[in-house]
Amino acid sequence: MNHDLSGKKIAILIANGFNQSDVTAAQRAFQDVKANVKLVSSENGLVNGWEGSGWGHHFASDISISKALAADFDMVIIPGGMAHVEKLLKTEHTKRFIGGFVRAQKAIVAFADGVKVLVESGMLRGYEVSAPESLHSDITGEGANFSAEAVCIDEHMITSMTSGENHKEVYDAACNAVMEYYAEMSAAA
Repeated sequence: MNHDLSGKKIAILIANGFNQSDVTAAQRAFQDVKANVKLVSSENGLVNGWEGSGWGHHFASDISISKALAADFDMVIIPGGMAHVEKLLKTEHTKRFIGGFVRAQKAIVAFADGVKVLVESGMLRGYEVSAPESLHSDITGEGANFSAEAVCIDEHMITSMTSGENHKEVYDAACNAVMEYYAEMSAAA
């Protein structure tokens, strides 16, 4: 990546069972561009990743979803992993947090099952979204368009059909979305 996101804050939204490779790739990619990466979780303390066919490493949560505000971040990343998605959706704070990003048109990245968090937020109407086939009817039912592309970029919304893949393409698009957001804000001022 040839970006400089110094001073920008990236939230990675996790619960036990998140796809570990999505998170570690995000941490590396955004630390390389000097962004401040925070793990926002519905769990307290340590959160367990999922790697391949079993449990992975534990990651320390930086902030509870109940205290997190979209206004405090420039981007949110939702890793894949159905177990963590189901846990995130058990709290209304997840919908509130994601809704803040959608309304402010800040960059949102969702991998595979993580797209379900966007579906459940009820704010996908009019967007084109890539996700696993199992979410097709949910996506179209929310008034969004299903994309068969591996990675779909629709304005500030970046979605990937799979988890654990396409990290470079997705995170390059996400950096561009953050930079465009601030360019538009400067132009409007």
